[in-house]
Amino acid sequence: MIKSSGLTLIEILVTIFILALIAGSLLTAYGFSFRHNYEAESLLKASFVAQTKMEELQSMDALSAFNAGRDQRKQDASGYYVQSLCQPYFSDDYHLFSVVLKDKGGEGSGYMMYAVPPEGRNLLLIEDVRNDTVVNLSMADKSYSMAVQGSGQAAINGSLADDGKKVMILINAVEYSGNHHMTFNINPGGKMVEVKVYDTDENLNTLTVSGVSEQRLSNFIYRNYSMIRASVRVFEGETDAQPKAVIESILQLEN
Repeated sequence: MIKSSGLTLIEILVTIFILALIAGSLLTAYGFSFRHNYEAESLLKASFVAQTKMEELQSMDALSAFNAGRDQRKQDASGYYVQSLCQPYFSDDYHLFSVVLKDKGGEGSGYMMYAVPPEGRNLLLIEDVRNDTVVNLSMADKSYSMAVQGSGQAAINGSLADDGKKVMILINAVEYSGNHHMTFNINPGGKMVEVKVYDTDENLNTLTVSGVSEQRLSNFIYRNYSMIRASVRVFEGETDAQPKAVIESILQLEN
């Protein structure tokens, strides 16, 4: 008769050790899979938030988009922190100052002017142009200052990259029918500056540029839009340095 014997202590310990190794491997695999799934889900949600914000910017007019995209980080309903920046865009070879002069709405509604510097974080706005207006723009090696003369409105100041690129000042007045004279005094501060003015036969004599020569482009009535470089970054935390998702696009928005 064959007798069966139980496991020895050593065999029991070896068995426990093997089971522990198997369990550890399974737990490690589960933990990795869990983290991977969480990261994938988080990235998907952040990308959706970024895309939604970009679509929101695309539905705005240029002024509203510039106001919304001032590079400020805000928490939205999803719990993520969204930071959008809208900058004037002409081409990658220029730093663009975008100036828009236009009628506010229907006949008799008045006139408005706004100017956005290259970095997009400031905005100079005259909501109701009632008189002849003088706008002064001064540039230095790495900075600019822009103000409406005698308005009592604070000047906007900011950085201007000293990278050898030209500065473009684009003045768009194709939708301006007022009689108030607009003067733009420009001090280039040694920079290479080009000025393009979109005007009409009716308002060309109400627009003056001094300090640099300008190129006049008359009666391009269809040019009632601004080109904007839009960037949307989505963060998980309010102070996170690295965004979870980034979307960039060039938008064409009505003034």
